[in-house]
Amino acid sequence: MTRERSDGRWVELGRIEGAWGLLGWVRVEPWTGETGAAAGYASWWLGAERREMRVQAARAHGGKLVAKLAGVETRDAAQALNGEIIAVLREMLPEPEPGRYYWADLLGAEVVNRSGARLGRVERVFHNGAHEVIEVGGERNRLLPWVNGVIERVDPVARRIEVDWDADW
Repeated sequence: MTRERSDGRWVELGRIEGAWGLLGWVRVEPWTGETGAAAGYASWWLGAERREMRVQAARAHGGKLVAKLAGVETRDAAQALNGEIIAVLREMLPEPEPGRYYWADLLGAEVVNRSGARLGRVERVFHNGAHEVIEVGGERNRLLPWVNGVIERVDPVARRIEVDWDADW
């Protein structure tokens, strides 16, 4: 799954996919629009219990993120973190630029078209290589490209996204 999620206090930025190499590095599936975004934090909080792990080094690598966490010195120790969710405190995130949004803030937003037809709610956001895509769940699932000409207006306060997308598509 490739998206940020938020519970208000925490924003989840990715999931550890296992070991990378032999020296305790982990490979991370990023849930952000920028592969290396999670690399900029000094600590990550892992799992549901949000245990803090210091990030010694991290960088984008082939569409993934690789990182060396303090105290994780072997491949086996890195592999033991497989499946752990990475989160940071919401207050650590910079304010997005105008017209830009954190994926976590789009999840659950109502999507309506120009005619006012409700298409559903955003269930996930992911990057397909060319641009971001929102998956809208409703009476059926739809994949809408996050591009000019489709996304017309975003109201993060009202949690509403207006789109140029026919209900029959």
